Amino acid sequence: MTKAKSWTKFEVDYIKKEYSSEPGRIHEIATALGRTYDSIATKANRLGIKGGTTHVRHLGVNPNEYEDLEELWGAIQHVQKYAQKLDNEVTNPVIDFSHLDHPILLWFLADAHVGAMNAEYDALEKRVEYLATVNYGYGISVGDTTDNFLPSRIPQGMFKQIIPPSLQRQLIEHQFIKLQGKWLAVVEGNHENRSADVDDFHFSSQLARRLHCYNMGHGGLLTLKLGEQSYEIAMRHKFNKNSYMNPTHAPMQMRRLNYPSADIAIVAHNHQAAITEVHEPTKNRVYIRPGSFKGPDSYSRSVGFIETPHCIPSVILYPEKRMMLPFLNLDAAVTTFESII
Repeated sequence: MTKAKSWTKFEVDYIKKEYSSEPGRIHEIATALGRTYDSIATKANRLGIKGGTTHVRHLGVNPNEYEDLEELWGAIQHVQKYAQKLDNEVTNPVIDFSHLDHPILLWFLADAHVGAMNAEYDALEKRVEYLATVNYGYGISVGDTTDNFLPSRIPQGMFKQIIPPSLQRQLIEHQFIKLQGKWLAVVEGNHENRSADVDDFHFSSQLARRLHCYNMGHGGLLTLKLGEQSYEIAMRHKFNKNSYMNPTHAPMQMRRLNYPSADIAIVAHNHQAAITEVHEPTKNRVYIRPGSFKGPDSYSRSVGFIETPHCIPSVILYPEKRMMLPFLNLDAAVTTFESII
């Protein structure tokens, strides 16, 4: 904790000898000792020097306010230090797979919406169990793991939930823990963020601790070192610049505006699965929208979205050369990956 500057014997003797309650004289003493006006006046008062409180300004009814505020200033810095240590959010993690000499499969799962009345639970469970069988397959959760409608935020959404948010969280943990050791990072979606708005509870932080992976908060840039290569993966649950004509326009613009060096860019949220590899002047890049397991509901239909397959877009990454093989369909990705691994 930062402490108030101690008074030396020289300073105390100097004040006893030179102190006068005249404002000008107090300023002279403060300048000579490198102290503030209020600290000199308060110290004189504590030393019992006559007139020591006559011209103490801006201290209200508490003659010790200056020292109390100095202590409080130090205290909040102390609290801040430990609060930051407990915060597990990392927006630029680095994962070191440089020891691997073979490709890996990187997959992206988003918008499970566990708890929703029409979420496709059987399909999600089968995909999770399938991914658990894939050696050297690693995943990133890109948000909206739970439906999480709350009375204080869009309360009408609660009519379309089967179970309360507390059970939603337990169930998604139950499913995702089947893939423990395969998760690289989790990103917070707008549905999880409703709890953060209400009481500062960040489910992505809790989920990352349970899965022993990185909590990337609202997103960031993950660097994956694989063999001789280094791949940069930019991700967010939401981003503007959406286009009905081009579903991968949002991740393209996110990469261009925020993460110019990224090799892969992912934006979830719109429940429409898409993947695009683009040859660009500096290097090829892959842009991804992960799709959803919520199924078509009244809202998605009202804005023109239709049901999409449970794709879990994936990319095979190579260690000896910069090479990315993107797949919209998980089964095709795994079949190809297992034939070359």
